[in-house]
Amino acid sequence: MKRILFVASLAVVAAASQAAVNLNISNPVQVVALPNVGTIGVVFSGTVTTWGGFAPSNSWAVELPSDGTNFLGGAIDPGFAAYAAAGVVNSNYAGNLFTIFVNSTDLPGVYDLNNSGFGFSPFAEMIVSATRNGVTAVDNEFFSVEITPVPEPASLAILGLAAAALARRKK
Repeated sequence: MKRILFVASLAVVAAASQAAVNLNISNPVQVVALPNVGTIGVVFSGTVTTWGGFAPSNSWAVELPSDGTNFLGGAIDPGFAAYAAAGVVNSNYAGNLFTIFVNSTDLPGVYDLNNSGFGFSPFAEMIVSATRNGVTAVDNEFFSVEITPVPEPASLAILGLAAAALARRKK
């Protein structure tokens, strides 16, 4: 009987902790054009909600996305970091979560793999946690960045001339 009560209590604690924090990234799959020079920031925004007496903790992670070989840099948003550090019980955050940086020297492709040694899966993700009386609840959300090459101006000019020639030929 004690074993059944122990297992039941573990199930209740697990269910309560899973439902205590919710992370949502508004647009988890973003497509950007490769910059010609310099760096652009790809901003991921969303919401974090805690309830049931849980408070956000300063224990969060953003796994930098990789294409399997190369990875992109990133930074946490100061507003989200301040929200997590404040640790207000039963609170909501809506706004920018983190930024991923795309350099002009990065290779085109899909960057959706986890290049770090921690996390729940092999895919790039953000992880947030909340605590209450020593119990920790965790939620995660996957994200990716697809970098598309921008055609050079000469290619665009040829494409435009070809379209004009086809339009003229149809007349």
